[in-house]
Amino acid sequence: MLCSNCSRPVRPVVALDIDGTLAQYHKQFVTFAATYLNRYDELVRWLTYDGAKEMSDFMELPKETYRQIKLAYRQGGNKRWMEPFKEAAGFVMLVRELDVELWITTTRPWQRLDNIDPDTQEWLRRNAILHHGLIYDEDKYHRLVEIVGPDRVVAVLEDDYEQYLIAERLGLHPILRRTSFNRRVPLPGRPVEAMTFADAYALIEQAVNAWKKEKTDA
Repeated sequence: MLCSNCSRPVRPVVALDIDGTLAQYHKQFVTFAATYLNRYDELVRWLTYDGAKEMSDFMELPKETYRQIKLAYRQGGNKRWMEPFKEAAGFVMLVRELDVELWITTTRPWQRLDNIDPDTQEWLRRNAILHHGLIYDEDKYHRLVEIVGPDRVVAVLEDDYEQYLIAERLGLHPILRRTSFNRRVPLPGRPVEAMTFADAYALIEQAVNAWKKEKTDA
């Protein structure tokens, strides 16, 4: 088992995704896309995206156009003022009070000539998302395991089912955050789901208590 700072007691780790989990990425992105393309007539329909198909297909946009919009969205600093889900900050505060090490894990591309890191840091600051560690990586859960080890990670909260499956294969006890934007994502398995932050907190609290009991009894 690894510790992040060996001068301190080893604590369980909880990892939280940002886009679609703590922040309303899909809502802001389609609103931006409508403005970018001057397609306000499509906004109401685009806001009904439910994850049943790829977003570009749902929006009926060519892949290249969709990629151009995503690049403009990222470079425009939009992630700095993305609307958080209601109660996200309170949820994070409650999780921290469980005496855990809380990591923010995102696939946002950090090593690029843009403002991903400062925009992310500012979003976390202005929304009072206090954390102990922050990971940017396409393989974020593999990176998390490299840093803290798999045995300390008691829960991962994630809205992307593909990322959920990666975390599951690594033994990181993922919880699928359900929202209106992923309510119809095809699920071949039977994931652990949280419909609300209260649901997620209850699952995380149970996992933290079980981990601490196991270490106490060992």
